[in-house]
Amino acid sequence: MTRKFNIFFWPTVLAITLIIAGCDSGPSSLELAAQRLEEQRTIDQKERAALVEQMKAAAVAQEKKQEPINKLQIQIDALDQQINDARSKGKDWRALEKTQEALEVQKYELQRQ
Repeated sequence: MTRKFNIFFWPTVLAITLIIAGCDSGPSSLELAAQRLEEQRTIDQKERAALVEQMKAAAVAQEKKQEPINKLQIQIDALDQQINDARSKGKDWRALEKTQEALEVQKYELQRQ
């Protein structure tokens, strides 16, 4: 009787063990690949967001740097108009031209920074 019991018992235990092992197996290679892909996508999105923020900050910094240069250019253009008006009326324009040259030097220095 024990022999008959062993003949049926051990194959049954083996079959149940294999079934349980098959059902309990970890994630498949496809699931792991999908998980890695999703993790990489998340990392890429974070890197892109950081890059966009850096680009925005650089653009703001460039605009702030450009503001005083633009103001100087407006003054230079106004002086240029005054010089042309003074020349056409036969008035002395040399003082205006010296002021304009000084502003152009300031503008050049700001552009070099």
